[in-house]
Amino acid sequence: MIGLVDILIKLTEMNTDHCAKEKKDAYEMEELKKWVVNQHLGEEAMLEKSLQEIYRLQMDAQRKMTQAAGGQQKWEALPEAIKSEKRAKMVENVVQELRKGVFELLDPNEKRAGCGCHKDLNTVQGGYIAMEKWWKEHHVEGPVLLANRDNDMVLEERNQAIAHGDEVAPTQEQVLNRSTCGAIKTAQIAGAIFNHKDDKKGHHDFFRDWWKKHIGTSFTFPDTSNNRFQSYCYASAALLLYLEFFQQFLEHLCITKQNGKLNHMESNLWKALHDSATLSELAILALYGEAVSYPYVKAIRSTSKSGEKQNMLDLGPLHQKVSTHIRAIIANSSNLLCENPCFNIASLEGDEWQHPDIFKSIRDLDLPYLEELLIAFFTGADGHVSHQNFHQVV
Repeated sequence: MIGLVDILIKLTEMNTDHCAKEKKDAYEMEELKKWVVNQHLGEEAMLEKSLQEIYRLQMDAQRKMTQAAGGQQKWEALPEAIKSEKRAKMVENVVQELRKGVFELLDPNEKRAGCGCHKDLNTVQGGYIAMEKWWKEHHVEGPVLLANRDNDMVLEERNQAIAHGDEVAPTQEQVLNRSTCGAIKTAQIAGAIFNHKDDKKGHHDFFRDWWKKHIGTSFTFPDTSNNRFQSYCYASAALLLYLEFFQQFLEHLCITKQNGKLNHMESNLWKALHDSATLSELAILALYGEAVSYPYVKAIRSTSKSGEKQNMLDLGPLHQKVSTHIRAIIANSSNLLCENPCFNIASLEGDEWQHPDIFKSIRDLDLPYLEELLIAFFTGADGHVSHQNFHQVV
C-alpha cells in the first residue's frame, strides 16, 4: 500500500495555469515535498547507524535544546506540553542533520535539476535585459515609451516643462524611469487587446471575425496575457509576419468607434507598431525563438534515442550545446541575419524553421541595429545559460 509520504517523494511536477492561487499551491507543495524528502533521507541514514551513534546524536541534540531554553533549571520549569513539542522538534532536527550528510555524498550531477521551460524563460529574460542595456550604453534612442494613461499625463507635463525651460519635478523623473517600452511591453499590450485572459476585456471575437473576413484564415494571437512559455517570441513573430494586418485592424477599430479615437492602450500599440526601434527588438525575439528557444523546448520534451522519457539530469550535453550554438551565432551573426538562413546551421537542432517567412518579413522592414542588438541579446542569453542556478533536488 502506497502512503502519502511515498506519493510526495515520487511527485516531480504540477500541471496548472499561471494564476496566483495555483502558483501559491505549487510553492506550498514544493516545500512539503522538500520536507518529506529530507525526513526520508534522514530516517534512512539513521537506520544505518548503530545504537551507540544514535544515542550520541540524541544526547548532543538534547544538550543544545537545554542550552537554548536557558539551562537545566529553566528547562525543568517549562510546561510538559511545551517540552514535548520541543523534544519532537529536536528529533526532527536530528533527522534533518543526518539528511544533509547524505545529500553531500551525492554526485554533483545528482544534486542539480530544474524545469527546462523555466531555463528557457530565464535565458530569454537575460538576453532581453542585455538588449535593453545596449540602447543606453551606446547612447542610441531606443524604443518609444509606452506609458499607461496616468503616467502619460505626467510625462506630457514633463515635456512641457522642458519646452518652457522650467525645472523638471522629481516625481516626473521617477515616472519616466518607471515607464516601460520595447518588444515585451508591446507583446503584452497586443495580447491584452487581441487575446485577453478575461473574456470581458480586449476584442477577442471581434478581432478574430475581422481577421477571418479580411485575411481569409482563422487566427488567434499568442497567449501573452497568461504569460505562457515562449509566448513573447511567438507574439513577436506574429506581429512582424502580419504587421500590416495588425495596423489595418487598428485603423478599422478607430473607424468603428463613436469618437473615432483609439483608447490609450490601443494608441500605445499603434505607436509601437510604427516605431523602428521597437520593431527591431521584436525581430531579435523572433529570431532567438527560431534559432534557440523553439528547438530547445522541443528537444527537452522529446524522448531519448532509446525511446525513453528524458530526465532533466540527463540534459547536461544539450545545455552545453545551447551555449556552444549561441556563441557560434554571436561569432557569425550573418548565419541568422542573411537573406535565407539555413536551418541546418542556424537552428539549435537543425530543425526546420517554425516560421520560415519571418526572415523575409524582417528583411523587408529594413530595421536598424539588428546585428548589434542580436549580439547583445545572444550574449546576455549565453550568460544565463552558463551561470543559471539550477534548483537543487532535496
